[in-house]
Amino acid sequence: MSGRPTLSSIASALGLSHQTVSNAINRPDALRPETLQRVLDEIARTGYVPSTAARQLASKRSRLFAFRVRPAPNGLHGQVVDNLLHAVTERAAAMGYHLLVFAAQDDADEVAQIERLRATSNIDGVVLTDTTSQDIRPGRLTRTGIPLVAFGRPWGQDSSHPWVDVDGAAGCRMATEQLLHRGAGRVGFLGWPQGSGVGDDRVSGWRQALVAAGAHDDGDRWLGRCLDEVSLARAMAHDLRADGVDALVCASDTLALGARAAFRESGLDTSRVVGFDDSPVAALTGLSSIRQPVEQVADFCVQRLLDADAVPRTRILEPTVVFRSGDFVT
Repeated sequence: MSGRPTLSSIASALGLSHQTVSNAINRPDALRPETLQRVLDEIARTGYVPSTAARQLASKRSRLFAFRVRPAPNGLHGQVVDNLLHAVTERAAAMGYHLLVFAAQDDADEVAQIERLRATSNIDGVVLTDTTSQDIRPGRLTRTGIPLVAFGRPWGQDSSHPWVDVDGAAGCRMATEQLLHRGAGRVGFLGWPQGSGVGDDRVSGWRQALVAAGAHDDGDRWLGRCLDEVSLARAMAHDLRADGVDALVCASDTLALGARAAFRESGLDTSRVVGFDDSPVAALTGLSSIRQPVEQVADFCVQRLLDADAVPRTRILEPTVVFRSGDFVT
């Protein structure tokens, strides 16, 4: 056999019909095991690669999922979504699908771009991230019939769209419990300004652990809030230290880096500062952090878009707490 192998040339070499060879690729369950193995062996021997265009025509699918990429205001914010993009790309590729990534100015522009991609590229679905309590995207996309799955719950909205999320409250509860078990007397929390669904959920887990341990915070004096900036977090951590806080759970690794600097300046045990997201910076600098199961999130997203009937509509996954020394790794 010379030249680039095709379905027809493989069929001719094996003395089989074109349809039989096609079924081996697209409907292997329709063939007898011995016939299927003959075709697969010949495909491996010749290095045949199925035509993407032909498969799209046959299945009436583009084999494309859309995914919006966002700018990161600092080096840590958005790391989880970047990891998710990589994981979804890998899992989609394993199923013969690819990601079409795009940028958008805001959520309304994201919806408009997805609708254009549906019209021009016939995308088979979309993965949404960074959900909020006032999110317009799931409702508008559902009404247009575009398959979707969201990383992030609806945050108070009664929505029927599929989503997967990580239990941030459970992660912060576990971190607080473990800090208390390790001898901390007053575990505080450093989070974002009130009103963020993700941030408020993480605060709730910290409170649950304090109540269960009988270590009540007097009037939220152990709770600090600021924007996601290291310098602000450092100043806020010093304020919390003035109220006797000797350990901190933080809503992000960025906040934890600022808090750890304050603990170091106060001569406190820096291993008692726990961040959230377990970013590469956390691992590199010895920062304890709460790790999200990004690979499981990606599995759910891809499986849901491929076969909605075989996958639950929603799923909440549990994170893990990774404790480290608190000091820079050299």
